[in-house]
Amino acid sequence: MAAATQDGRTFGSPDAAVRLVLKANRNIWLLIEDGKGNRVATQLLNKGDVFRVPNKPGLVATVQDGGAITYIIDGVEKGVLGQPGAVLAAESLDLKKLEEKV
Repeated sequence: MAAATQDGRTFGSPDAAVRLVLKANRNIWLLIEDGKGNRVATQLLNKGDVFRVPNKPGLVATVQDGGAITYIIDGVEKGVLGQPGAVLAAESLDLKKLEEKV
């Protein structure tokens, strides 16, 4: 179930301690898996929707356009997950690796 916000809907973990949030810059399909290839989430996000990533180690994302997803750590927008138009397969959602991208 999604909660509506002013900009879009919110999906994912209800945990208040979530540190990583992914925001759709356009309509996009998102797949999140654990390190063993088990699906954690499959979600179609519309522009403005956000996905609160569970605080679990080893998570990876697959999206058809890396430039269509902005990542936010601890409430601070850091950048896009990948290059515009680039397909991302098993892109690490490890906070340390994402912090190094900036």
